[in-house]
Amino acid sequence: MRGTLDCLNDAVRDSATVMLEPDAFEFCQALGFLVPVNSFVPIDQVGTPVDVSGHSAERLVLKVVSRDIVHKTDVGGVRFVANEPIEVAQALAAMKADFSACDVAGFSIADFIRYDTGPGSELLVNVRWNREFGAVVTLGLGGVYTDVFGASDSNDQMRIQLLTGIVATEAVEIIAATRLGKLLLEGHRKTATRLTQVGLEKLLDRVMTLAEDVMPLRLRELEINPLIPTPKGALVLDAYVRVGDNTESAPTTRPRTQLHRMLKPQSIAVIGVGSGSNPGRVILQNILAEGFSCESVWVVKPGYSDVEGCRAVENLESIPKRVDLCIVSVAGSQVPGLLKDIVRLKSASAVIVIAGGLGETEPSKPMRREIETTLMSARQNGAETPLVNGGNCLGVRSTPGRYNALFIPAHKFGFPDIPAAPLGIVAQSGAFVLSRSSKLGYVNPRYLISVGNQIDLTVGDFVEHLVDHTDLKVIACYVEGMKYLDGARLIKAARRATKQGCTVILYRAGRNVAGASASASHTAALAGDYSTTRALARQAGILVAESLSEFEGLTTVATLLAEKKVLGRRVGVISNAGFESVAIADHLGGLELSDFSKGTTDRLRTLFAESNLDGFAEVRNPLDVTPMMGDRGFVSAVRTLLADETTDALIIGCVPFTPALNTLACDIDQHEEDMEGPEAIAPLLIDTVTASQKPVVFVVDAGELYDPLAKLFDRAGLPVFRTSDETARVLSVYIETRLASAVTIRDRSRPE
Repeated sequence: MRGTLDCLNDAVRDSATVMLEPDAFEFCQALGFLVPVNSFVPIDQVGTPVDVSGHSAERLVLKVVSRDIVHKTDVGGVRFVANEPIEVAQALAAMKADFSACDVAGFSIADFIRYDTGPGSELLVNVRWNREFGAVVTLGLGGVYTDVFGASDSNDQMRIQLLTGIVATEAVEIIAATRLGKLLLEGHRKTATRLTQVGLEKLLDRVMTLAEDVMPLRLRELEINPLIPTPKGALVLDAYVRVGDNTESAPTTRPRTQLHRMLKPQSIAVIGVGSGSNPGRVILQNILAEGFSCESVWVVKPGYSDVEGCRAVENLESIPKRVDLCIVSVAGSQVPGLLKDIVRLKSASAVIVIAGGLGETEPSKPMRREIETTLMSARQNGAETPLVNGGNCLGVRSTPGRYNALFIPAHKFGFPDIPAAPLGIVAQSGAFVLSRSSKLGYVNPRYLISVGNQIDLTVGDFVEHLVDHTDLKVIACYVEGMKYLDGARLIKAARRATKQGCTVILYRAGRNVAGASASASHTAALAGDYSTTRALARQAGILVAESLSEFEGLTTVATLLAEKKVLGRRVGVISNAGFESVAIADHLGGLELSDFSKGTTDRLRTLFAESNLDGFAEVRNPLDVTPMMGDRGFVSAVRTLLADETTDALIIGCVPFTPALNTLACDIDQHEEDMEGPEAIAPLLIDTVTASQKPVVFVVDAGELYDPLAKLFDRAGLPVFRTSDETARVLSVYIETRLASAVTIRDRSRPE
């Protein structure tokens, strides 16, 4: 029997993109799968006597064989007949007539295999080349169940996608935790288990080996459906094999070790400094305002010797030494020539290109290709070349690097005057960076990185560097499209981040045709398969945001709760409004309400009695303390819940309208409340929650009159939301992912 490469080489030699079914069966056999006894009748031999002596089954399966027909059953291309030469010949003649208008190579004959057709008896195994992630393996229910459970993009529990590079035992752990895994390994009601753990491991090992060793060469896709688990091995009843070249033109290896010179430069050059609110001028002012020494900044501006206190030079040749970072803020048409000069003169180790018009539109694509060719040619010749970020990017702000190269004036966008949080935001869209950052309140990101068109540096490059070379606790990413195989690098970096206690958050844009088109015109991004991105990201421990508001919430929670202990999914809920308690309980997702211990219940009953609420409030979870509970009583109830051993996390809802609570800023002309007074609820809650190791989030569900109350919690470094349902959803995603990541790390660190 020939090997897998022989089968692929034959198909390529025949200029075929899809293998004929007999060749696909041979390919599967070479992989180690079982196949039914089968034979092939060429189209020109239909009508002559048929030899079925090699078939021992009572019934046979006849299938049309054509590269143009994938779903044979849908077009009547499958017939079942008795194992009789005359009946087979008649059926083949009828099928030939039915498909006379099609390009048919012939018909296959295979033994009919009897098997249990219950749930889990038929599997779908797919290995497909993805330009962003490389070889991706999919395991799901096959046969008639494929359409039922596989069509939904959100059905990550019954159709499991895996990135190659993980060992089979690790893949089994991932699958075993899903509903599909439980069905296959544990059975369903009266049905037996379909696979043992060892059997599933062997199947995945075979497929993963194929994906890693063969797919990068000639294989674009292999789909087996159905695949029947049997005591003797996995049996292939139908297979589709697509061949072709998976390589894509990509730049030579980038000198990514120089990335620290972009994020922590010792010297900077700025090109394109004009007057007024010119982007280059704003960038220079922002660099200096962040604390970067003007003595280490050169401005390329002919006719000047000094700009904003920095030395000005006529041209690149006049800079006395190679700078770490050069910021280019000129028209897009000037960038290709400038990049050539920077490469030729070895002027900089890293470059940030601000200009747009470098690949987003069809007329601008030649300029992008010119830049890529300049870098590629120099690198192939072994020349020292800079790393390039952009074009079409907002710039970079790095607090460790003491510079802000965003071209937004300080009066239009500022940062809180507080120490930088262990948060890095990496986004293709500069406006996204600004919009999301401006809503983070009193969180000052350590890094803001706009990557734009990814002409050279990619999202994956930055995430990889931030994971391996910083002590960040959160890396939040906005991606419209990934460059060739960059998704795989992002996923692998996220896995390392998870093991190091760093949380990666991802919002993937361009999910549908309209969004993909918009992203292409925005940052020249190629949109990928969202369901694949989501599935692989979640397996790596990434917090996947389904909406922009969820991205903000997850970024805030992950940053502010990074040092808190996530030990379980049991949540306590306390509010002074019944509707809020119900809304939170309705949106807990995978979390569960904790069952308060007897000691906790007794203490709460005593508290209610002392507050004259024993006839109005009931002790249960969610805990509704009613609008009549005062500041001290509310805080005492919170302390009781935080001390409860059955509660892992807490949601505190404070609907602030009640006169029983001090929730307004001091205004002696209007009222006597002072929300910052020593006996007010906010200062008391802040002290109580800050001292606890449990994750706690707040809800202030009220209008702008109560913005100061929300900001009070915000300034104290506590996550605060303005609607109860969003609070519950975000906390659910955060805790569920943290717990899953903890289990993954623990399981994968076990000795072999």
